[in-house]
Amino acid sequence: MNKSIKKVLLVSIVLYLIIFVVSLFLGRYVVFITDFFCNNNRDFELEKSIILNLRLPRAIMATLAGVSLSLSGLIYQETFQNDLVSPDLLGVTQGAGVGASIAIVLCLSNYLIALFAFLFGAITVLITVLISKVFRNKNNITLILSGLIVGSFMSSVLTTIKYFVNPETQLATIVYWLMGSFANIEYNNIIFVLPIVLIMFMVLLLISHRINLIALGKEETETKGINYIFYRNMIIVIATILTATTVSCCGTIGWVGLIIPHITKTIIGRDVNKSLPICAIFGAIFTLIADILSRTLVQSEIPISAITGIIGSIIFTLILIYYSKMKYGYSLNYSVCNKKELFNEAHSCQLNVNNKNKIISIDNLGFKYNNQKDYELKNITFGIYENDIILLYGTNGSGKTTSFKCFSKEIEPDEGSIIIGGVNIKDFTQKQPNVGYCPQFDCIFEYLTVEENLKFYARMKGVKIKYLDQLVKAMITL
Repeated sequence: MNKSIKKVLLVSIVLYLIIFVVSLFLGRYVVFITDFFCNNNRDFELEKSIILNLRLPRAIMATLAGVSLSLSGLIYQETFQNDLVSPDLLGVTQGAGVGASIAIVLCLSNYLIALFAFLFGAITVLITVLISKVFRNKNNITLILSGLIVGSFMSSVLTTIKYFVNPETQLATIVYWLMGSFANIEYNNIIFVLPIVLIMFMVLLLISHRINLIALGKEETETKGINYIFYRNMIIVIATILTATTVSCCGTIGWVGLIIPHITKTIIGRDVNKSLPICAIFGAIFTLIADILSRTLVQSEIPISAITGIIGSIIFTLILIYYSKMKYGYSLNYSVCNKKELFNEAHSCQLNVNNKNKIISIDNLGFKYNNQKDYELKNITFGIYENDIILLYGTNGSGKTTSFKCFSKEIEPDEGSIIIGGVNIKDFTQKQPNVGYCPQFDCIFEYLTVEENLKFYARMKGVKIKYLDQLVKAMITL
């Protein structure tokens, strides 16, 4: 884990702790921190009771809900190679809603309502998996479509139940449960949820590198001797347990499992090994903020899903705007390099031809280290256009890293010119902020082949799945 990721992790932990403490003292009844630590217990029994018996358990549950839903969304998005999937992909949320509604109609206790919701959520996912096995095509799309079918069926069952129940009592209870809330959380709920979330989180950390391989697809995973179906099913089980556990205690909470993984991958990248802990903390921060807003904006408490929906839709819109500026349709340029002439042969594989601007122009670049007679780089001339991905490869010492150091002004070339954005790099007073390079020893997975490393890092940079095979084939043919 590099320094920048450690900084993000440290800042997010500090921010979470601050928000957690603030959530204990904010609400319709404001409690001052001095009152809680006051020595005169008799005068402030009410304040201490509010914090310890009401706000502390709901703050802990909000944390656990954010962690479980965000992690479920992250591993689903990576496993199914689809950035639009969420924890309710396979119908677990709809199934849990049916189970809770049946328990409410039968006038069962809150604990049995949670149990029914958990069991029906798990059974719904099991039905989804069984239906997907009926089809000949057993890829991820079939599983996703099966989830849509079963989820729609469960939603119809839930609508039917709501139509026949008592509209004055049971219908209101069902609707309120489906909108999600932390208001009725007790320590018994935390005792049930906390160990499950911790165990599932530890398991995900242990198999995180396997999830990275799963994201490359079935063929690439099985070439490494890893059972793709086993680990995919294992991920589904973990995500189902996390989601069903949360929904059974808190009701339906939307958007957390969709936008938090997007935010995490935008900041950290697609390496699950690095993004898991940060995604968990981001999810906890998000649900804590939503919980604070739900009980402070108006006199009566707003359902948690309404808050997450409003905030989530705004954030997701901003994410889409951000990604829309990163124009898809890359041209992949490959250059064969050797010790003497780094860029003499140039090959290009145009995946999408656009009228693009030249953003970097290199003209007769030359460089040699002080203790060398020969030039490390000599007579290098080429251009980089907008949205190009440039891959340089060759033997050790051929000048690949040296060229990137010249482009980012970490070292000064002896000859030629580098024009970036119409400005000569010599005119920059510092390192060029728009150009950087990733050292070889910091970005290669030893347990992956060269082909798998290329695919993985291309995915981290946003290259679409359908382009990966073309990218690798083009390099192999060179």
